Amino acid sequence: MHELISFAILWFFLAVPIGPNALISIDSSIQYGWPRAVMVPLGIAVASIVYSSLSLTVLAYLLKLAPVLFKLIIILGSLYLLYLGYKILIRPALERSGAIKDIKNNKLMFLGFTTSLSNPKAALVYLSVFPAMAHSGDIDPIVLIATACIITFFVYCAYSGFANLFRDFVIGFPRRQKLMDMLACLSFSLIAVQNIYYAITEKALT
Repeated sequence: MHELISFAILWFFLAVPIGPNALISIDSSIQYGWPRAVMVPLGIAVASIVYSSLSLTVLAYLLKLAPVLFKLIIILGSLYLLYLGYKILIRPALERSGAIKDIKNNKLMFLGFTTSLSNPKAALVYLSVFPAMAHSGDIDPIVLIATACIITFFVYCAYSGFANLFRDFVIGFPRRQKLMDMLACLSFSLIAVQNIYYAITEKALT
């Protein structure tokens, strides 16, 4: 139990820093309102299950046997982040505070899922934590995966809920919306460029 608590605290602090997951949770909450935007953190949580499961099975072998392939995946994921930033930048502003864009819940969930998976550098975080914890023999891998999934979900729900508090301050004010969209686009772009640089440098995955 002590190790599980330590792992939960560690994973919380790993999830808190603002990255693509936090950005898409904040943006979706402002655009689509709460609690509907919770579908995005739910998609991120599903991606957490995928990453944690792979880190305990085939991901380490992929990094060892095909590092060039993993670099390519990082670059493709970064291009997707650039695409998300571009889509945010060119979208029209909502004209009134009560307006909610028409989008299906499964698309919101898919948005969270794909955004999380598009940042393969996160795989290195999972690889640095999960195998060591699982191989210690004290914590069931399923418990590890479930704990990470739950913490991930609630962290990004918190980002989403906090952003919803500012929705009325942004929606209905085109200039404020465009400023937020520009900042979001810039953030996604900087993360993507950083990931691409990471993938092509000699230090990457060595």
